[in-house]
Amino acid sequence: MKKFKTQGLFELAQKQGIDEIEIYIGESKSFNVKVYGGKVEHFGIEENRGLSARGTCKESMGYIYTENLNGIDREKLILGLKENADIMEASEKEEIHFDNEKCNSMELKNTAIEEISEEDKIAFALEMEKKAFSIDKRIESVNYCLFGESSGGRRIMNSKGLDLCEEKNIAFAFISVVAKEDGKIKTGSSYTVSNEFKDFNAESLAEEASRKAIDQLQAKTMASGPQKTLFSNEVSADLLQAFSSVFSGENVQRNLSMLKGRVGETIGAKNLTIIDDPLMSNKAGSRNFDDEGTCTFKKNVVENGMLKTFLHNKKTGKKEGVPSTGNAFKGSYKSPVSIAPTNFFISPGPLSLSEAMANMGEGVYITDVQGLHAGLNAVSGDFSLSASGFAVRGGKKAEAVHQITVAGNYFDMLMDIEDICSDLKFIMPGSGHVGSPSILIGKLDISGE
Repeated sequence: MKKFKTQGLFELAQKQGIDEIEIYIGESKSFNVKVYGGKVEHFGIEENRGLSARGTCKESMGYIYTENLNGIDREKLILGLKENADIMEASEKEEIHFDNEKCNSMELKNTAIEEISEEDKIAFALEMEKKAFSIDKRIESVNYCLFGESSGGRRIMNSKGLDLCEEKNIAFAFISVVAKEDGKIKTGSSYTVSNEFKDFNAESLAEEASRKAIDQLQAKTMASGPQKTLFSNEVSADLLQAFSSVFSGENVQRNLSMLKGRVGETIGAKNLTIIDDPLMSNKAGSRNFDDEGTCTFKKNVVENGMLKTFLHNKKTGKKEGVPSTGNAFKGSYKSPVSIAPTNFFISPGPLSLSEAMANMGEGVYITDVQGLHAGLNAVSGDFSLSASGFAVRGGKKAEAVHQITVAGNYFDMLMDIEDICSDLKFIMPGSGHVGSPSILIGKLDISGE
């Protein structure tokens, strides 16, 4: 990160009656290329850098930010911070913290991928599209094909002596194809997320997306009724992401979580462990410290079915009488401090997908759901989602099914988990840093014909 001198800034704040002050500097750079019809449709590079300050004055916390770090007027910044603190109501006391703890120093930035030329990254996206068309004549179009990369850095300093800095980067490739046969149209997609360029394979991405689309061309609906249900790793991760807010200490304290007051109780099957691990290598949510400067650490949020902890920042932890879990989060340097998971996932089990199907015998394997924003209630846990996938007969994947609805309650579902597979996968960063293996549920309501 570029250097920013704080010399004199903390002293100036003290002279203006600001008791404690924290400086947060964030910077980001993104590159993305989208191709269509063998040509570059969109090419973009974007850079952002800015500074925010928060400080306490007479029991109130003030906030201010600026995007101009080169010609920053320090006196104006401090006066603006004080004015903001003066008009803020001191509802719940906030503090600037310094734990004097040495955080992990895991390297999160891979400079090698940034050294790959833009031309090579464009060529990769074009190759993905080309491969998709070569796989099957039923692939009519590639409606979305892109390669993107983002890098960024954070620095947090405060008047108590805290000074932490971290840089990271991640890249992703995504392809979506359209297959057509006898007037039927289906789509399929695939993606890879990594900061190692060697992890990106144009042919395998194109093949996976194409297979998903082609498999659904002959899909039919199925009979309604309770069914053993096997969720794919991507669908299970989507569901965990949609309901992840119930593990936030902030939502618990706002009475927006059905799990309030249930720490130490069983909320899932014995084989269910949900982990928040900020120290995983090559993952989008990894970080050595959170956005309050608290050192991060791996934690089992649910362990063998028992709820062990909620996710906390300093404020919610203090209110609950527990330490912060290192999950303070700022969407950008402009944002207030909230709570978010890091790398949040269901711990994989010992079974392969085929072994889980053999165990279920008869049922449905769900590979895609629609309507996650409108079809579920994160507070109550109820969901009813349009879905597609495959029937399972005799313990094996059978015909493709679509135009079905899967419905149930997420909290009941966690208690009814029968098997957890070994195929852990994380979904795209834009949807949160959430992962899951495929999971087999005892019974869910399936509505079809």
